[in-house]
Amino acid sequence: MSKISYSNSLAKEYDNLYKNCKINENCFEVVDSITDKILSNKTRYENVALSLNIPWYIVAAIHNMESSQNFSKHLHNGDPLSARTIHVPIGRFSDTAKSK
Repeated sequence: MSKISYSNSLAKEYDNLYKNCKINENCFEVVDSITDKILSNKTRYENVALSLNIPWYIVAAIHNMESSQNFSKHLHNGDPLSARTIHVPIGRFSDTAKSK
């Protein structure tokens, strides 16, 4: 697994942010729903993460953030896999997209 090295000041800041993070009670249901969906696709995320040598949950977090865990969209920007991307990075296409 790759290691990320932060300066001592950043490491302390990130550690403090993590330790003090709290989920708003009004958001419990949404967080639970997202978490359940992520866990139901854990194997898919593990397969991607293995080839990238990163933790599976990082792939899952990015996928949720960029494409709401929609597997018919690009992981990196949420554009449909069926066409070239229009958001940054622009012009990429998948094997399922027609090269235009």
